[in-house]
Parts: sequence; C-alpha cells; structure tokens
Amino acid sequence: MSATITAQTIRLTADHTQAPGGLASVFDSGEVKHWRGNPLNIQLLLTSNGTIVDIAGYDWIKVEVFASQAENLTPLMSATLASGAGGWDAACTVSDWEARTSQHAVVSFSAAETLLDLDAATSKSFWMVVSAAPSVTPAEPVTFGAAAFTVYEDATPGDQSGAIQPGNIIPNGAAYNGSGAYTLTLTQDRTYYWEKGGNDTNAVNGSITLTSSGATTMLGTSLVLHGTPSAAVTASVRADFFLTANDIEATYARVTSGSTDPNGVVVGKRGDLYAQKSGDAFRMWFSDGDGSGGRGTVWL
Repeated sequence: MSATITAQTIRLTADHTQAPGGLASVFDSGEVKHWRGNPLNIQLLLTSNGTIVDIAGYDWIKVEVFASQAENLTPLMSATLASGAGGWDAACTVSDWEARTSQHAVVSFSAAETLLDLDAATSKSFWMVVSAAPSVTPAEPVTFGAAAFTVYEDATPGDQSGAIQPGNIIPNGAAYNGSGAYTLTLTQDRTYYWEKGGNDTNAVNGSITLTSSGATTMLGTSLVLHGTPSAAVTASVRADFFLTANDIEATYARVTSGSTDPNGVVVGKRGDLYAQKSGDAFRMWFSDGDGSGGRGTVWL
C-alpha cells in the first residue's frame, strides 16, 4: 500500500567532527534542498567521526536556518525537539537508519515557516545549522553540522499566513491574546524597529507608545504589542535595520519639538550646550544657570 505524502522529507547525517560542514543529505548527492512554501520534516542522525552518537545524553536537538553564515543573525527558521518528545528515538541504530525505518530525531516546519524570501529569484542559498544540548552542560550546545540550504521556488501560490520575514524577531504563528496583546522579550538599551501590519495597533515600550512604524530604544526588556484580539501578529520587529528618509525626517521632528527641562541638575556655565535623550527623542538645550547647578531650558 502506497504512503500518503504530507510533507517534504530531508534525511540528514550530522557529524560534529566534520566542521565546517558535517551536514549531508542522503538524497541529492549530499546537498540540502527544499521547495519553498512546503511543509518539511527533517530526519536526523547524529554521529561523531562516522560513529553513531547516543542521544540519551542530550536535552534537545535544534535546527536553525539563517540568511547567511554571518554571526549574530536572527534565525529565519528555528525548531527544537526535546528529549523524549514525539519524533525522538534514542534507540535508533545504524541498521534502522540505513533501512530508513527510524532516526534520532524528526524536526518539523510548517509550510508558512519555509515560505522564505527568495528576493524574486527562482532559488536562494541559506545556512542551516544542527545543534544539540548535552544534559551535563545544557547551556553550552554543540554544533553537530552546518551546510548551505538551497530553497527553490515551485511557482505555486505562496499565500500561507504567517510567512517568516527575514530578520523578524516575532516568531512565526504569534497571535494576540483575547485582550489583543502580545509581549515580546527584547534586550534593554538596544534599538529595534517595529513595522506595523494590518492587524496591529501599537507597540508599547515602557512610557513610549509607537502607533506608526518606527525605531525605539528599549527602556526595559518587554515590548508589548497590541492589535486585533485573537488574530495573527502581522507586525515585524527587527534589531538590524535601515532607516528610511521618512524615518529620519520624523526623528528630526521629534528632536526639535517640546520644551522639556533636562533630567536632574546640571552644573555648567550659562550658554553651555547639552544633549538629552528623552524617550526616543534626542533634544538639545542651552544652560541658563549661573554655574552653580541651575537648570536648563530647551531652546530649539
């Protein structure tokens, strides 16, 4: 009886001794390939110099896909399989693997998660990494293999909801709760760009509320997004971004507006020029003090 195919399958060996490679497909002469916008099951076997590894000593196995091999990039695709979860088989043997009856782990991605941006090309190369966390040192995962991951356009409609956007920190499938809120944990003092989508109302960063797309420097670690209750989060949040001309003009508009006195007391002589950050705006002001700690006034 023939099988019903519900997802594309990639079967990979990951050998940690083969850096900077170690990741190879048993199909396609070792190359790792996939159709864009198709559900994907990645079947994995972890090895060390060709010898099968005992994965009973690991807490999880993770597959990540990045735009390139550069450092500090946000993954475009990421999925983790925990020890003992469905798809985990610590008893897998070499014979099982060769007979294609089992594997150490099956890591799955939805069709929406593989709907990567190919920059209008028919194919594009990404960077796939497989890692695992030893139970004795779970905070120090081991890279078992990495390889170029080529995604091809199959020309079928790519209208699945929740498509991954390159660099977007908001995870695929994120949705507002019944009150229309979604909280994203970010890094304090780092600047991010929030881009508003169709289901989104605003983004609240402490005392700062963005109602239109723009950059904000985190006052804490929580960015609270608001939008249509129970609907998908259609906004994007990126740590690496470029400001448009409109963004820059809006920044200057904020700089030259308001008349907020500087925070605290500043010691200086009359006429000294200072810069003050107030929320997401930078303001310039001149001291009108007498040199003994008088406050200043914004003159711009």
